[in-house]
Amino acid sequence: MKKILKFIFALLIILILLVGIPVGLAFFFVSDAKDEAPTDLYTDSVNFQTEIDGLFSRFFVNREGAFYLTFSEEELDRLVFALIKNINSDYYRGGCESDECRYIQSVEIPAGVPLLGGQKVHLRHAYTEVGANTLNLRLTVIAPYLKTSLNMGVKFEKEGGTYIFKIVKLSLGKLNVMSGIGKSVATPLLSGIGFTEEKINQYFVNNGLPLEFEMDDYSIRFEKEAIGAILLQLVGGEQQSPEEKLLKEMVNILSSSENNLLDLGFYNFDEKTHFGFKVDLNEIKTDPEVSLQLAQKRAQAAKGFDAETFVANKTQTFIIGSLAATGETKITFTNQDFNRIIYEQTNGYHDFKYSLAGNGEYNFVLTGIFIDFTPTLVTFQFVVEINGIEVLIEIAGDIASNDDESELTITLKETMSIGGIQASSDFLLELLGGLESLSAVAYDHETGSFTISATTFSEMMEVGGPATPLFIEKIKPAAGGIDVYVGYSDSGLANLIEQAQEDLRGLL
Repeated sequence: MKKILKFIFALLIILILLVGIPVGLAFFFVSDAKDEAPTDLYTDSVNFQTEIDGLFSRFFVNREGAFYLTFSEEELDRLVFALIKNINSDYYRGGCESDECRYIQSVEIPAGVPLLGGQKVHLRHAYTEVGANTLNLRLTVIAPYLKTSLNMGVKFEKEGGTYIFKIVKLSLGKLNVMSGIGKSVATPLLSGIGFTEEKINQYFVNNGLPLEFEMDDYSIRFEKEAIGAILLQLVGGEQQSPEEKLLKEMVNILSSSENNLLDLGFYNFDEKTHFGFKVDLNEIKTDPEVSLQLAQKRAQAAKGFDAETFVANKTQTFIIGSLAATGETKITFTNQDFNRIIYEQTNGYHDFKYSLAGNGEYNFVLTGIFIDFTPTLVTFQFVVEINGIEVLIEIAGDIASNDDESELTITLKETMSIGGIQASSDFLLELLGGLESLSAVAYDHETGSFTISATTFSEMMEVGGPATPLFIEKIKPAAGGIDVYVGYSDSGLANLIEQAQEDLRGLL
């Protein structure tokens, strides 16, 4: 902000000198007493953090499946005022009448300048004007012998997938150096204060912004992918917390040129024009039929799960099945069994909630985890509410078994489907951080893999006490679940079942 003020004062002094020497008629062009600063907004309670918090609070409002991270003219003016207070904390401080409180900043004209040397130029106010596709920043100035204003205006355009901001106004009062006769001095004037194509583009590079400035038409151009970088710069900070990491990955999905989820521009709602970002989730939200199917799966998963009863039923089913002449010594844990276990161990997915603003309103809420096994592949369905909009994420994982078949490792693919759109699975990996606490399915965040071991099932068989006539030999993926092969630690039971099988074969 201080660098910007330095640039503004340099520009002001040069412009004043250009018209200040031929005193007379030129002053009619630069004199401008208009000052419509919204001073009623300038209260002590305004600060940068509250304005950013307000920005995100407005973002949570669901407008027919779209969400807006935008500023109206009034909101921009409060933000500008907050930024000014960061460099001059006394500005418009209640009860203060000193120059420090009345002006944004003041600078003295060098003593060697004829007529004007030693006198001060004051920046009085800074406010914005938002049009249909234009943004204008107006700074009111009190200079020697006149009141004037410095106006900087940009026009926003879109050409295909390219966004363009063009500087269309740079004026002192009514003298616009970006049009008419004034345009002939624009380039040397801007170059004289360090505003060159090379320096501007280097500034973008140094700050990690994929933007490009062209001096020919005074434009800044960027592609859609750059919106993500700009948005993350707006949010600020290194992405360290789970919420910030999740936001980063979501922004990467939104800003992909492969979809129309994120846009930048001017939007009209609440009877005002707003400028900023629009996130439209209608493209990826679940349709009513799919949503009903997911709700039914969730209802099945949420049915009461009692581990002791569950194991007893599985054991009884296994023993009865073993009596058949062709009975196999295995217990099948079905997809639905796993869905119920995950629901129970996550307390109904309770811990998978993330708030960006920290105000108790959750932006990302996991409401379902459903599994579908095949012998070589497992498919996961993760149901996520993003600002209240239900979205289905589907991802596959390859299944590999270790040498003694005591452990299965599921490695997730690098891409996922989110509402039918293909995207990197990094967002999902951040969302699933809390799964590390599960006992039924171990999750490794670093490798993006799940592990299911025979030990897990052995511990499950010991529910209610370690005495059990069964032990786990191996586990194998199957269509619709996992087959757990067991043996008998009780030789008497083994002999009894073997004899029953012989008797059945004799009858057949």
